[in-house]
Amino acid sequence: MLSIYEECCKIIKEKSINICLATNDIAAFIRAALCKTFPHIRGPSFESIFVCNHKYYTRAVVGGTHNLKYSLLDLTGVENGGTANGFTMNFPAIAKPCLSTTSIAVSKIRGEKDLIGYRNRHKQTILEMVEPMHDLVAKFLVSESYPLLKRPVALIEEYIDTSGPNKVINVDGYVCNGKVYHWALSENIYWSHRPHCFKGICLPTSLSSEMEEKLWEMYQTIMDKLIPLGFNNQFLNVETFALANGEVRFMEINPRMCRIISDLFSNTLENGDLLRASLDIAAGTLPKQAKTKEGVYGIKCYLTTFGQGRVGDFIDYDAMSLIPNSSLHFSDDDVIIPDEESGSMIGYLVLTGRGYKECMDEMEIIKNKILKRPDVSPWYGN
Repeated sequence: MLSIYEECCKIIKEKSINICLATNDIAAFIRAALCKTFPHIRGPSFESIFVCNHKYYTRAVVGGTHNLKYSLLDLTGVENGGTANGFTMNFPAIAKPCLSTTSIAVSKIRGEKDLIGYRNRHKQTILEMVEPMHDLVAKFLVSESYPLLKRPVALIEEYIDTSGPNKVINVDGYVCNGKVYHWALSENIYWSHRPHCFKGICLPTSLSSEMEEKLWEMYQTIMDKLIPLGFNNQFLNVETFALANGEVRFMEINPRMCRIISDLFSNTLENGDLLRASLDIAAGTLPKQAKTKEGVYGIKCYLTTFGQGRVGDFIDYDAMSLIPNSSLHFSDDDVIIPDEESGSMIGYLVLTGRGYKECMDEMEIIKNKILKRPDVSPWYGN
């Protein structure tokens, strides 16, 4: 990462660049380093980005009462039955690397055997994920304040079942010149017969206005702790749980724009151009307020398969090329091996209509055009 940062420094000097944007987790680190190096570039501090991305310190520094119960797993030796942070390691639980830039090595832990297997499988993987960050972090962060930085540690957190009334909600907003602004709430939806498989992300949500207000209150509380650490002039995405008992908890904090659903925003929101808003914020200019388009409902559908083999055996590429607002992440000769619970996500499709049913009806029509193997798709038999 240090070499990428150094190359960016050269480009900024040669091209007299005034604005940098971050569209993924690694870019968020590099952008923060560039903001520190070039005072004319607006953006967040390196420490605030680190705290957001390191799952243990996110909870320890900013989570407060909105944390789920959690504990720390040292991958050099499984610490079973610990009660750190009030959490006895009950099963099932979720294990995830404390510092990573994707969802790699996130696993459901059903018992002692899974826990030992997780350590054996992922210790080296987690070390390899963290190691490239060390040089950049050493340059821009006082590591003594964050002693877990170089250790192969994972977070163990209570498992929340989202196959029923508990919901996963994405809360997107931003800070511009030190003040917090709201952008949008969107909802993750899953297949009822495949509860760990994404159906997609929809906007608006199905929540009551009371629950939405609770989520924005939690968002403000998180921001109130991040802003003193130097978080500024940047989008912040918080993945949350809206629980059936009326409580809200946070799952992850992503200190950047949520690029994956930028097309959903542009289809369902007035002034919903995420890139335009990000450029305005980075220039120190308040963007136009985004608001939901009246009578418009949208879903960013995940094209998922549980089949193993060539992608071209499952999707008709010619038919897919005729579908607007769609994309595929693989060539037809790429080989995929699906996760047994969530499948393999091979592309996206954005649908808009007057409601959920209208979008699902459209999805059914498209399904019959693009799926070569509907029997291994979560669309099949639902």
